[in-house]
Amino acid sequence: MPFASFDAIGPEDLAVLRQVLERACHAKQIPIDGARAQMLARELVDWHLFGVSDPAELEAMLEPLLVD
Repeated sequence: MPFASFDAIGPEDLAVLRQVLERACHAKQIPIDGARAQMLARELVDWHLFGVSDPAELEAMLEPLLVD
C-alpha cells in the first residue's frame, strides 16, 4: 500500500534503509538488483514514511517477507 507523503527521505535515513535491505538480501541470498529486492525496498520506504525508523524494527518487519 503506497503512502502519500510530502516528507523527504534524508541521506541518513536512506543509508539506514539501504543497510537494512543489504543485510536482508545478503542473509537470504537475494540479488540486490532483482525484483524481490525492489519489492523489499518499497516496503522499507513505506514503513519509514509511516513512521518506523528503528533498523531492528524494520529488519523484524521484513522477516515474514523473507520466508521462502
